[in-house]
This record gives sequence, structure tokens and C-alpha cells, in this order.
Amino acid sequence: MARIRKGAGKAAPQFLEGDPSTGYLPGRKWPVIRYGLASLLAATILVFAIELIVRGDFAGTVSFFLQPFKPGWTTIIIFALVLVGLDAVLGRSHQSLMIVAPLALALAFV
Repeated sequence: MARIRKGAGKAAPQFLEGDPSTGYLPGRKWPVIRYGLASLLAATILVFAIELIVRGDFAGTVSFFLQPFKPGWTTIIIFALVLVGLDAVLGRSHQSLMIVAPLALALAFV
């Protein structure tokens, strides 16, 4: 006699669908690409704000990002990876900005 397990015919729950906090709403295309671009944009704005506060000069900040031998873009990528990593640990989209942005901006004023 074959043994039937309880709940064997049920589909696996879709945890991400329909939860607005994750950003994975059904009907939206390319959620991972949109999340990555949004994180990269947030990191770019954050690094630009930090550099602007530290340097105090808009032209100097723009030239910092335009020169290939300055670490501006490397800093942006590192901030984006930190944001994505903290979001993975916290389990929610873009919650890492609530932790990283105030700390980084506070250090920029010091």
C-alpha cells in the first residue's frame, strides 16, 4: 500500500508575490534588474552627497567622479554591494539605506 504524505499535492507558497515591501509585485517586469539599478542609483546619490559635504565644492566633486584614476566609481560599487548585502540580511528591499545613509553622512560631517 502506497503511503500518501500530508500536503503532498499542495503547491509551494510564493513568499515574494504580492508583498509590496519586497518590490516583487506580480505584473512588473525584471524585478531584479530594477532593484539593482535602484540600489546603484541610491549608492551614487549617497556617495555624491558625501563627497560634496567633505569637499565643499561642486566642481571638485564632479571632477572626482569624471577622472578614471580616482576611486569614485569604486566607492559607488562598494556602497551598492553593502546596500544589497544588508538588504539580504534584513530581508526587505532598501531598508539598508535607513542604516547606511545616516552613518555615512554623519561621518562626512566629522
